[in-house]
Amino acid sequence: LLLLVSLTQLIQADINQCVLHASSLLPAYAAPILSYLSGLSGSFLTGSATMSNMLFAALSSLSVSALAYLHTGSAIGNVLS
Repeated sequence: LLLLVSLTQLIQADINQCVLHASSLLPAYAAPILSYLSGLSGSFLTGSATMSNMLFAALSSLSVSALAYLHTGSAIGNVLS
């Protein structure tokens, strides 16, 4: 668990920068879809919805609905993994 948290903290800045850049290039209606897919893929790769939400914490600055889609995608990714 400590290793997973450490890895998340190391790559969080790079991933958040990439995700925020991608969200600025997409139209406004695509931001919830990006949040949902980020939560889904992050949870599937890390195996934990909590780690996925820590990894993509910068998406919470977009909007409240983006944060809700991030948590929804994380929950579904957790079920799939």
